[in-house]
Amino acid sequence: TLKILCGVDRTSMDVCVGEKRARPPSTVPLEHIEITECDLLYSNSIQYLENIADSLEAINLSGCGMIDGMSAAYLAVCTTLVSIDLECTRIDDASVRVLSNGCKCLKQLGMGSCEGITELALWWLTPKPIVLRLLPQTVRVHFERYITETHQSDIMLTQLSIRACKGMNHTLVFPIIDTWPQLVHLDCGGISGGYSYLDPCKWKETCYGVLRKCSLKTTQ
Repeated sequence: TLKILCGVDRTSMDVCVGEKRARPPSTVPLEHIEITECDLLYSNSIQYLENIADSLEAINLSGCGMIDGMSAAYLAVCTTLVSIDLECTRIDDASVRVLSNGCKCLKQLGMGSCEGITELALWWLTPKPIVLRLLPQTVRVHFERYITETHQSDIMLTQLSIRACKGMNHTLVFPIIDTWPQLVHLDCGGISGGYSYLDPCKWKETCYGVLRKCSLKTTQ
């Protein structure tokens, strides 16, 4: 596990995982990386994760304000990732689509307070046969132009944070989320319109804006 709080830059990332081509990769298999609230960390530094792509299971870059959509391509090569936290970064819907194509083992995703994230990000994360069958027609119409695309997500998230994502339309977000069979923990505080569109028989609020599925039977 590597944990760095503030003050990291590209050089630090090079040392941690071995600079690509310039030096041999680290011989220590890193499984968890936490680098938070570091404005000196840029997306191009994430490319060095390729050296530990076969061992990395969790990465937390929350609060790193210079991390943008470019980072998704570098994270997507880490196919063993189970948990990604990109809250308060500059990722967008296109970034999520790239992650859903590469990180097939992903179970936990944090996107809170990301201004570039809209309901389309959730569309890319949704198994299409499920959503097409269960979505209300009024919601399906909104995504009609994307239905014919070949993109098919295999991800089954169990935990999701979309807290304070101001670009999300609640009338579209929650009907999509309600179709996810394995999701058990949802942080959606601060989204305009609340979560009245979720099935009240399935979800219970544990604290402000944080929901947990009442029964795990639907996730088995």
